Amino acid sequence: SAEKVGLALEELVHLKQRLIDITAKNSRVLRLEAASPNLFLLQSNLISKQQELREATQKLVKAEELLSSLEELEEDLVDEIEKATSTKKNRLISKLVQGSAQEITASELRIRLTEKLRIVRVK
Repeated sequence: SAEKVGLALEELVHLKQRLIDITAKNSRVLRLEAASPNLFLLQSNLISKQQELREATQKLVKAEELLSSLEELEEDLVDEIEKATSTKKNRLISKLVQGSAQEITASELRIRLTEKLRIVRVK
């Protein structure tokens, strides 16, 4: 009977060791630190400001793309106006008036493109 109690105690020690091993494998180490409530407020503000910075950067990229396309359009309009002014032809073909190739008189082309150029420069 003492032998059975000894075996049972050995088995309990073995089971206890298995339980400790399994628990250790499934656990993780946590780092705890003492912090004031002000720290959490500052961390929250930092996250908010970082998000605002990301959004502002995205807006800046879009604005730069828009500026580039407007500058390109302005250059095309100026070239086309100069072409319409210096040509001896009465009618010209332009894609800048309506977005597709269109035959138009040189004087009408100058008027429309000058107005479009004014609008582009306002933007």
